[in-house]
Amino acid sequence: MPAHKGLMIVVAGRDGPIDLLVQRLGGLSGVASVRHVAAPRPAADIAHADMVIDMMGGLAPAYELAMSALGRGTACVSANPLLVSVHGRVLQAAAQGQQAYFGFEAAGFGVPLRDILSTLPVVRMTFAMNTAANQALARMTYRHETLAQVQAHMALQKADMTDWSGKITQARAMAMHAQWHPAWPSRNACVRNGPERVGVDDIKALRPFGLEMVFGAQVAPGRIYTGPMAVAHDSPLVAGRQGDVLLLDMADGQSLLMAQPGGAMAMVSGVLADVQRFMRSRKVLAAPKHAPDMVAVSRYYVQVPYAMREAVLEQVDTVVQDHKSGDGQWQAVVEGSSFADLCAALEDGAVYPLCGEWEAPAQSGLRLVG
Repeated sequence: MPAHKGLMIVVAGRDGPIDLLVQRLGGLSGVASVRHVAAPRPAADIAHADMVIDMMGGLAPAYELAMSALGRGTACVSANPLLVSVHGRVLQAAAQGQQAYFGFEAAGFGVPLRDILSTLPVVRMTFAMNTAANQALARMTYRHETLAQVQAHMALQKADMTDWSGKITQARAMAMHAQWHPAWPSRNACVRNGPERVGVDDIKALRPFGLEMVFGAQVAPGRIYTGPMAVAHDSPLVAGRQGDVLLLDMADGQSLLMAQPGGAMAMVSGVLADVQRFMRSRKVLAAPKHAPDMVAVSRYYVQVPYAMREAVLEQVDTVVQDHKSGDGQWQAVVEGSSFADLCAALEDGAVYPLCGEWEAPAQSGLRLVG
């Protein structure tokens, strides 16, 4: 984008730190004017805009605005993860067809995620967020409440139940995946489970393994899991109950943790990162391609009746640690299967992806199966 040209930017929406965003955009080099429109009329309000920033929320009005902008060849940046998860493929195709720029904020973590993913050898992203689902698991862990008791308490507290089923968490995971990998995962590769799969007995059974339960998402090339996850009791992901936490796994086996409390400033930071990227180049930016052998091996915690132990062993390569409880349940940490295949092989029991740093306790050795 030539530096001498004065850009006209339209910010659409009522929610979020609109005034702060308009002020900061107006201070960027090359910006001539910034206009805020609460409820835009696409035909009139964006006719002469060089960039449209969507902070409207919802689906129908945001989709209409984004398509109208891209249809005119106008750059569009959205802070709406639901829009990206539902209509992302269409919007990206429209942007490429019109040679326009379509970007979105950094999935609520306040970091220039697109820039990071293009320079670091990331093989997997795992994150936890301060949502109602995560708060429910925390109450079940520390107060030993049943799920019904948790729901009753949260109703009395008038808690925000928007993400109880993990739909918004999954939408953010899909937005992150789209910034990282050019190919969107298939629908059957996007698994979403709610906290209703977890009971107090499940949480108690995790303790001998040094594990704790959090609600979040794990993103790998071509695969997204959203729901309850088993993590080490001292994992940084546990802090997601107080603030959003993002964990990036590197190809060399090391992890880079970025954490920032969720809120308005995180959203503004992400939007500005995309705006600055657009102003450096008007080309349609392609996400970097990653080799398939860079995907880390997945581990899972399983809790099944002992009679179903053989069905698990047929699906996995390694049992890292196992234990038979007095109630006839077999618990184990296993490797070498996909989450979908492992779930399909079990008629009863629970399977939770094992996320974050975890090693088998010293008193238990590694046992190969088969």
